[in-house]
Amino acid sequence: MKATYILIAVFLLITITLISLNLMDNPVGPHGGVVKQAGMYNIELKNSYPNLYAFLLDNRQRPISNKGISCDGKLIFADSTSSIILFKPFWEDGFSMKLGSIRYYACRINFNVSGKVVSALFDNDNLIATKK
Repeated sequence: MKATYILIAVFLLITITLISLNLMDNPVGPHGGVVKQAGMYNIELKNSYPNLYAFLLDNRQRPISNKGISCDGKLIFADSTSSIILFKPFWEDGFSMKLGSIRYYACRINFNVSGKVVSALFDNDNLIATKK
C-alpha cells in the first residue's frame, strides 16, 4: 500500500512538472512560429531567413484571412533605435517582409483590423541564441 502512494506521488510530481514547463514556453502556431496573445486574437511570428512572416489567429489559433487587414512591424535594435516596416500580404492568411541581414533585437507586430490595432512584442530568438 505504501508503494502505491509513493508511485502516485511520483506520477503527480512528474505530471505537474511537465504541465508547468509547457505553460512557460511560448506555444508553436499552425505555421511553426511563436504565438503571443493580443487581446481577443493571437499573433504568430515566424522568423525564417531571409523572410519574416506574421499571421493573425483567432482565439483557437486558426488563421484569419488577410483580406481588409494591414500589418507592419516595428523592428527594435540593440542600441534602442527602431524602424517601422510594412508587411506585404502572403498567401491568403499571412503577411511577410524580406528581412535579409537585418539583425533586430525585438519586433512589435501591429495588425490593423477594422480600424483597431492588435499588437504583440516578440524577442528575436535567433539573436538571443547566438548571444549577439
